[in-house]
Amino acid sequence: LAETSNTDTEEDYICPICQDIYRLPVRITRCRHVFCKTCLETAVQSLGPCCPMCRTFVSKRPERAIDVQERMREKKGKCRACGKETLLGKIRLHYESCKKYKKEYGLIIDPAPPTPDQTQDNTGFMPNVQSPTSRIRYVNGVILIDVVQLMSSGEILTEL
Repeated sequence: LAETSNTDTEEDYICPICQDIYRLPVRITRCRHVFCKTCLETAVQSLGPCCPMCRTFVSKRPERAIDVQERMREKKGKCRACGKETLLGKIRLHYESCKKYKKEYGLIIDPAPPTPDQTQDNTGFMPNVQSPTSRIRYVNGVILIDVVQLMSSGEILTEL
Protein backbone atom coordinates (compact mmCIF):
# COMPACT_ATOMS: atom_id res chain seq x y z
CA LEU A 1 0.00 0.00 0.00
CA ALA A 2 1.54 3.28 -1.03
CA GLU A 3 1.97 5.67 1.87
CA THR A 4 0.49 8.63 -0.01
CA SER A 5 -2.19 7.89 -2.52
CA ASN A 6 -5.29 9.80 -3.52
CA THR A 7 -6.38 7.08 -5.93
CA ASP A 8 -6.50 4.15 -3.54
CA THR A 9 -9.40 1.74 -3.71
CA GLU A 10 -11.12 -0.49 -1.18
CA GLU A 11 -8.84 -3.35 -2.30
CA ASP A 12 -5.87 -1.37 -0.97
CA TYR A 13 -7.25 -1.95 2.54
CA ILE A 14 -7.54 -5.73 2.33
CA CYS A 15 -5.14 -7.86 4.35
CA PRO A 16 -3.30 -10.33 2.08
CA ILE A 17 -3.61 -13.03 4.75
CA CYS A 18 -7.27 -12.96 5.84
CA GLN A 19 -8.57 -11.32 2.64
CA ASP A 20 -10.74 -8.89 4.62
CA ILE A 21 -10.57 -5.20 5.52
CA TYR A 22 -7.62 -4.52 7.87
CA ARG A 23 -8.25 -4.89 11.56
CA LEU A 24 -5.57 -3.00 13.50
CA PRO A 25 -3.20 -2.58 10.53
CA VAL A 26 0.54 -2.90 11.18
CA ARG A 27 3.48 -2.39 8.82
CA ILE A 28 6.72 -4.32 8.60
CA THR A 29 9.43 -1.68 8.84
CA ARG A 30 11.86 -3.09 6.27
CA CYS A 31 9.57 -3.99 3.36
CA ARG A 32 6.59 -1.74 4.23
CA HIS A 33 3.96 -4.48 3.71
CA VAL A 34 0.78 -4.02 5.77
CA PHE A 35 -1.26 -6.74 7.52
CA CYS A 36 -3.82 -7.08 10.29
CA LYS A 37 -1.96 -7.26 13.59
CA THR A 38 -3.30 -10.71 14.52
CA CYS A 39 -2.76 -12.07 11.00
CA LEU A 40 0.90 -11.02 11.02
CA GLU A 41 1.46 -12.36 14.54
CA THR A 42 0.03 -15.73 13.53
CA ALA A 43 2.07 -15.83 10.31
CA VAL A 44 5.31 -14.98 12.12
CA GLN A 45 4.57 -17.69 14.70
CA SER A 46 4.09 -20.22 11.91
CA LEU A 47 6.62 -19.07 9.32
CA GLY A 48 9.26 -17.54 11.55
CA PRO A 49 10.42 -13.91 11.59
CA CYS A 50 9.81 -13.04 7.95
CA CYS A 51 7.28 -11.11 5.90
CA PRO A 52 4.54 -13.46 4.59
CA MET A 53 4.55 -11.56 1.27
CA CYS A 54 8.22 -11.15 0.35
CA ARG A 55 10.08 -13.22 2.98
CA THR A 56 12.07 -10.16 4.19
CA PHE A 57 13.53 -10.80 7.64
CA VAL A 58 11.50 -9.14 10.41
CA SER A 59 13.93 -8.02 13.07
CA LYS A 60 11.60 -6.08 15.34
CA ARG A 61 7.95 -5.54 16.14
CA PRO A 62 5.98 -4.09 13.27
CA GLU A 63 4.88 -0.49 13.55
CA ARG A 64 1.25 0.54 13.72
CA ALA A 65 0.14 1.68 10.27
CA ILE A 66 -1.39 4.89 11.58
CA ASP A 67 -1.53 6.42 8.10
CA VAL A 68 -3.62 3.46 6.90
CA GLN A 69 -5.92 3.72 9.92
CA GLU A 70 -6.42 7.44 9.28
CA ARG A 71 -7.29 6.86 5.62
CA MET A 72 -9.71 4.10 6.65
CA ARG A 73 -11.53 6.68 8.80
CA GLU A 74 -12.09 8.81 5.67
CA LYS A 75 -12.45 6.23 2.88
CA LYS A 76 -15.83 4.63 2.23
CA GLY A 77 -16.43 1.15 0.96
CA LYS A 78 -19.53 -0.87 0.21
CA CYS A 79 -20.76 -3.75 2.31
CA ARG A 80 -20.22 -6.83 0.16
CA ALA A 81 -23.65 -8.17 1.15
CA CYS A 82 -26.09 -5.23 1.20
CA GLY A 83 -24.09 -2.61 -0.72
CA LYS A 84 -24.43 0.08 1.95
CA GLU A 85 -21.59 2.60 1.86
CA THR A 86 -19.72 2.69 5.16
CA LEU A 87 -16.41 4.13 6.33
CA LEU A 88 -13.80 1.36 6.08
CA GLY A 89 -12.75 2.00 9.67
CA LYS A 90 -16.28 1.08 10.78
CA ILE A 91 -17.15 -1.60 8.24
CA ARG A 92 -16.69 -4.46 10.72
CA LEU A 93 -19.22 -2.79 13.02
CA HIS A 94 -21.61 -2.66 10.07
CA TYR A 95 -20.99 -6.36 9.31
CA GLU A 96 -21.98 -7.25 12.88
CA SER A 97 -25.41 -5.65 12.41
CA CYS A 98 -26.00 -6.45 8.70
CA LYS A 99 -28.47 -9.33 8.39
CA LYS A 100 -27.55 -9.95 4.74
CA TYR A 101 -23.84 -10.14 5.63
CA LYS A 102 -24.49 -12.59 8.48
CA LYS A 103 -26.67 -14.76 6.25
CA GLU A 104 -24.14 -14.83 3.40
CA TYR A 105 -20.81 -14.89 5.28
CA GLY A 106 -21.69 -15.98 8.79
CA LEU A 107 -20.78 -14.29 12.03
CA ILE A 108 -17.69 -12.13 12.33
CA ILE A 109 -15.10 -13.95 14.41
CA ASP A 110 -12.14 -11.85 15.45
CA PRO A 111 -9.65 -14.37 16.84
CA ALA A 112 -6.38 -14.84 15.00
CA PRO A 113 -6.45 -16.77 11.71
CA PRO A 114 -6.10 -20.55 12.02
CA THR A 115 -2.69 -22.06 12.59
CA PRO A 116 -1.58 -25.27 10.84
CA ASP A 117 -2.34 -27.48 13.85
CA GLN A 118 -5.89 -26.09 14.04
CA THR A 119 -6.66 -26.97 10.42
CA GLN A 120 -5.75 -30.63 10.06
CA ASP A 121 -9.35 -31.64 9.39
CA ASN A 122 -10.18 -28.35 7.60
CA THR A 123 -13.52 -28.06 9.37
CA GLY A 124 -13.00 -25.96 12.48
CA PHE A 125 -12.70 -22.61 10.78
CA MET A 126 -14.33 -23.14 7.40
CA PRO A 127 -16.68 -20.26 6.57
CA ASN A 128 -19.99 -20.55 4.75
CA VAL A 129 -18.83 -22.28 1.54
CA GLN A 130 -21.99 -21.24 -0.29
CA SER A 131 -20.41 -17.80 -0.66
CA PRO A 132 -17.83 -17.32 -3.45
CA THR A 133 -15.85 -14.89 -1.29
CA SER A 134 -15.79 -17.33 1.61
CA ARG A 135 -14.58 -20.08 -0.68
CA ILE A 136 -11.70 -17.86 -1.82
CA ARG A 137 -10.84 -17.04 1.78
CA TYR A 138 -10.87 -20.77 2.61
CA VAL A 139 -8.69 -21.63 -0.39
CA ASN A 140 -6.22 -18.93 0.55
CA GLY A 141 -6.10 -20.30 4.08
CA VAL A 142 -5.38 -23.81 2.82
CA ILE A 143 -2.64 -22.52 0.51
CA LEU A 144 -1.00 -20.69 3.42
CA ILE A 145 -1.26 -23.78 5.59
CA ASP A 146 0.19 -26.03 2.87
CA VAL A 147 3.21 -23.73 2.48
CA VAL A 148 3.74 -23.67 6.24
CA GLN A 149 3.55 -27.47 6.44
CA LEU A 150 5.99 -27.93 3.54
CA MET A 151 8.44 -25.44 5.02
CA SER A 152 8.31 -27.04 8.46
CA SER A 153 8.85 -30.51 7.02
CA GLY A 154 11.84 -29.30 4.99
CA GLU A 155 10.25 -30.21 1.66
CA ILE A 156 10.79 -26.69 0.29
CA LEU A 157 13.67 -24.32 0.86
CA THR A 158 13.03 -21.18 2.89
CA GLU A 159 15.89 -19.25 1.27
CA LEU A 160 16.59 -18.48 -2.37
